[in-house]
Amino acid sequence: MVIWQRQTLGVFRNGSTWIIETGPNLDVVDWEINRASATVGCCSHGTIVQCGVDVFFLSETGRGVYALSQVPTSDQMGVWQPISQPIKRYIDRINWAQADQARATYWKDLYILSVPIDDSTFNNAIFAYSVTLNAWQGVWTFDFDGDGIGYGFRDSARDRTNVAETLLLYGTVDGWISEQTYPTDRQYWDLQTDNVTRLPIKSRLRSRSFTFSESNNQIQPHTAKIQFLESGDPVDVTVISDRTIKLRKVNTQTGATGLSLPIPGFTFNLTEQGYYNLPMSLSNVGICSEIQLELEGTGNWSLYQMKLTAFEAEPLTVR
Repeated sequence: MVIWQRQTLGVFRNGSTWIIETGPNLDVVDWEINRASATVGCCSHGTIVQCGVDVFFLSETGRGVYALSQVPTSDQMGVWQPISQPIKRYIDRINWAQADQARATYWKDLYILSVPIDDSTFNNAIFAYSVTLNAWQGVWTFDFDGDGIGYGFRDSARDRTNVAETLLLYGTVDGWISEQTYPTDRQYWDLQTDNVTRLPIKSRLRSRSFTFSESNNQIQPHTAKIQFLESGDPVDVTVISDRTIKLRKVNTQTGATGLSLPIPGFTFNLTEQGYYNLPMSLSNVGICSEIQLELEGTGNWSLYQMKLTAFEAEPLTVR
């Protein structure tokens, strides 16, 4: 059971969901009971979390994550389609026999759900959903030690003792309590256990396919301009045609080289800030239907934008 929308209670059974309308001037016997769903219930009370104006929960009978919500521009409340449809292939891997151990929390706009998948007897995967973006942000699984002990998520709590921000505490099945903080924007390193030594993070990004609005004719790529922002470490740029054919790979700098000029009163050096434009010729990659760029590198690099140009290739003639 969960308190929802001031004087409304959400009540969950394994195979159904109910809404109870209460009120300060009503006796308990006068409370109105309505069934929100006769088929979708909740398999673990620990997954029932209010996120914004809705209540999210994991359902075994509905095989997914659902929201108890109110229809926009209406006072009708109920349980509709699963919000987990985009990650159905992962939902299908949940070990429902152990799903009563599933837990969830709401932190930094994220509904964070931990579940056991495959043959695991404890929670070994986390699904994260952004309430503002209405989109799943990732699926994370945990490593295992040689003795079979993993770092699965047992439960969580929010630490409000820090006045600057709310931290998230994880209790894991190995008996440890871990602390998660919100990542700093564009932080390209992590810390070792000594909290001093930096470990550069390796990142990889593949662009969408550029077709240049050609649905029938092929294209001849011409040039590419990649723009990096406040970057300094090199990356590998791979040109890919028709999604599978890797045509060329080059290693390139992402920032200007030369003297680093400190500016009194400023927190940065002159050459370390701003944009760096990388031009590339694509005229030798040949005719294709679509073109992509893949960037991979370790350390400090941030892609700002990329622009590609191409010509329409001569239409193929059937002889």
